[in-house]
Amino acid sequence: MAPKDPPPLEPLVDGGMYRHNVIDLAGVRIQMGRTPYKAEREKCRHKQLVYNISERRIWCEECEQPVEAFDAFAMIVAHFNEMETAARCAWREAQGAKSATLIRRAAKELDRTWAGSMVPCCPHCSRGLMAHDFANGAASAISAELERAYRQRDINNRKNPQPEKPIDQQ
Repeated sequence: MAPKDPPPLEPLVDGGMYRHNVIDLAGVRIQMGRTPYKAEREKCRHKQLVYNISERRIWCEECEQPVEAFDAFAMIVAHFNEMETAARCAWREAQGAKSATLIRRAAKELDRTWAGSMVPCCPHCSRGLMAHDFANGAASAISAELERAYRQRDINNRKNPQPEKPIDQQ
């Protein structure tokens, strides 16, 4: 007969109970002043806090768990820090726009015209060009070189007008 393997658990001296060599880490974490399980704390972000003044306690409305005062205060500070950062960015952007100066003559002339009661006209269709038409950039654009060629062709056609041919001769 083969020898028996020792049991995985050692019997206790005082009776038939068995003890095992597993350490309860949750108890150790509590002794060290930490929460039992980090995963439980990370499930809920505690975005819906309730501040009960009569009971002097703070709890999360989503998970219905109590929240420590320091953690609640840290959330408020983080929220206001994000708000301050966003406000500073918006202020810097506004200051940049305020201090921007127009460099090109055409842009200065358009700005001067739009500041008054008149608006500039499109050279082709003679319709007014409003400032908000360019608020998000030009809706359509054409190559400057191509436009110069079109205009030169128009000037040349005016200098040397060619008689139009009847439709049946084209």
